[in-house]
Order: sequence, then structure tokens, then C-alpha cells
Amino acid sequence: MKRIIYCLILSLFVASYARAKTWTLGRQANAYSGEQNWMTDENGWSVYLSDNSNTSMKNGTIGLMATTRTSSAIRSSGGNGTLDLRDIVILQNGIEYPITNVTLTKFAFSFTRNRSVTNIFINNVSNLGNGVLLAKNDSDSTGCAVKDVRISGTFSVVPDYAFTYASSVTNIMLDSPNLTKIGNKAFFFTRSVTTDLSEIVLPTVRHIGNSAFAADGSGSSGKINSFRGGVVLDNLDYLGTSAFLQTQYLSHFIAKGGNVESLASGETGAWVGIFYGCSALKKVEFHCNSLNNIGSKVFNKATAVTECLIGSTNLVTMGNNASWAGLTKLRFYGAASTTAVDRFLSGISTSASTKKCTIYVPRDRKFGWKNVADSMTSAELSVAHPENCIGVYRNGSRKAWMVYLSSPLTPKATVLKVR
Repeated sequence: MKRIIYCLILSLFVASYARAKTWTLGRQANAYSGEQNWMTDENGWSVYLSDNSNTSMKNGTIGLMATTRTSSAIRSSGGNGTLDLRDIVILQNGIEYPITNVTLTKFAFSFTRNRSVTNIFINNVSNLGNGVLLAKNDSDSTGCAVKDVRISGTFSVVPDYAFTYASSVTNIMLDSPNLTKIGNKAFFFTRSVTTDLSEIVLPTVRHIGNSAFAADGSGSSGKINSFRGGVVLDNLDYLGTSAFLQTQYLSHFIAKGGNVESLASGETGAWVGIFYGCSALKKVEFHCNSLNNIGSKVFNKATAVTECLIGSTNLVTMGNNASWAGLTKLRFYGAASTTAVDRFLSGISTSASTKKCTIYVPRDRKFGWKNVADSMTSAELSVAHPENCIGVYRNGSRKAWMVYLSSPLTPKATVLKVR
């Protein structure tokens, strides 16, 4: 059995190695910084290397570099538009050196529009540089024309501005078991990308920077991006202002744990809330015990939310947010101030067509409301099960009552029925 497994592994290795492209190493005079190492393949692609690559590549390490702020790592055009840097093997003086550690330096693939590059595939990446596929602005005719980007390796950070204004890109796939941070404006204005967010925001991510996936800098412009699907994180420590601004097709956001303390308010003027304009967002969960503040405008124009869970025993403030008229389930793990709960209730429409919302809370939490039910209508009594009712809350036409019913939190938890 061991022999069979060994043979299988060996055959997979041989097959993988056989697929590797051999690039020839050379040097060329460069007007910007003297001589440069570069490698070229049989299709005519030439890519600049960092100055020490001639030596370090013998240890399996290279760096792909831009020669200037406005020049990419690519020296000349290849034949089919696809720059395939997977499983690189460099040939020098008749000796082949497999590369297992690749660094993409700052601006490495920026300004590729005149290089006939439509696809970039690369693996074994250990580091990504700032602005790796950056354009100057959304209408820059000299910037990025790449449509498909697939990067895998061991990198831990997608840095600030990595794909900013890469407006031609339609597909981005990232694969790294170590990815923990997505920087500020990393995917800002990449409005043509239709990739599912789960292919980019991997479960290991703990930090999502300011405007990381924002469609632009102002919710009032009406501009949206096209990212699809939802985000599920194992742990979340930071979620920046306007992180998903106008991500219209975001379907759910779930943080299973982490130490995030605050969801910052959208700023007055151009910058607005984290989930502003996420009109397809239906499910939001923060299983984060440290969460104590949900700022204003965080969910403005995210009106499709039907289910929300706040897994915190420390929620103190809840800012003014847009109406969640369709909210049907709201869950708290622990204590929350009356004001915070009232903010949620204030977003629930009193229309007769609105579905009832159930609020689940721990049994010993009453949010400072009355302990005895008072003057409920017959319609309310039929829902509230008054024999178990322990409290009622009223604020104008909004009503909530607490009853002992089964809950996802505990077998016998307090449930707030809202209508």
C-alpha cells in the first residue's frame, strides 16, 4: 500500500514538473536602472527580475519587479495574452532551477495595457507588493487591461491599493492558507469583477481595510461593483469604514469569532457606512464578544436584511441605520442596552404587511423593560402567549414582548416577539 501511495505521489510530482515552463535567464541593459535580469519563454514573454535573482534563484527564490512606477515587470508581449508564471523553472548554463518562492514587488504588473496581457496566472507567491496591478485612475488608458488574475502561494497580506482602479479585471482568485489581511482600498474601484467574494476574502482573513471593496468614494454617485456571493470568516479583528460600500450583490457576512470592537460610523460627506448600498445583503452575523459599538450609517440602504445575530455580551451603542423592514430574526448572545435594541426596533416597519420579527436574548436579560405585561390587544395576546409573558415594551406604534420559548441560544431562553 505504501509503495502504491509513493508511486502515486511520484507520478503527480513528475506530471506537475513536466507541465512546468522553462524560462531562459538573461541580462539586458535598462535605461532606468542599469542592467537587469530577465527571463523569457518560448512564447516571447519576458519578465524583469530583481537584481539578486541571478544568485537567489539557485535557492528557488526570485522577485518579479517593475522597472519604474509606470512600467510593469513585462518587457515584451507574448503570443496568446496569457502570462503563465505557474511552476517556473529557470534555465541557466544548461542547468534548470525550479522556483518555489516568488515575490511580486511594488507595481509589478501595473501599466500592462500596452503589453497585450489579458491573463496572469502565478503560484508560489510569498509576498505581494503595493499596487501590484494598479492603474492611476478609473479612466486611465495606460493602466491595466488584464481580465483574469489567479495568484496562489503563502502570502499573508493583500496590501493597500493592490488592485485599485484595475477596472478591466473580471475575475480574481486568491489562494493562500496564510492570508490574514486585506489592505485599504485593495480592490477599490474594481467594479467589473464578478468573482464570488469567497474566492478572495478567505476564511483566514482577520483584517479588512477601509474601502477595501468599495465601488467608489461616495455612495451618492450610484456607482456599484459586481462582486458576488458572501463572506464567512473564522475570526474578525477589524472591519474598516466603507469596506463594502455599494457591493450590491453581497449576500451575507458572517464572522464566526474574533476581537472586533467597533463597526465604525460612516463619515459625513463622501465616506459612508461599511455595508452602505449592499441591497442584496440578507444575513449578518457577528459572533464577536468584544463588539460594543455599531455606528451610524453602517447598514444604510442595506434594506434586504432579514436575519441578524449580535454575538456580544458588550453591545453598548447602536447608531442610526436605515430601515430593516423585512427583519424577521434578531439574536443577541448577551447584554445590550435598551437604546441599542431600540435602534433595531426602530428600523422594523409597523406596516400590516411586514412579517413579525422574533428577538432572541438570554433568559436573564430584560433590557430594563417592564416586568409585567400590560394592555395588549387580542391580536397581540394570540402571539405573545401571555401565560409565559414576562415583559412588554412600547414606543409609539412599535411593540415587543418577551416570552419563554425555545431559542437557538439556550433551551429555555427569553424571546422577544416584535410586531
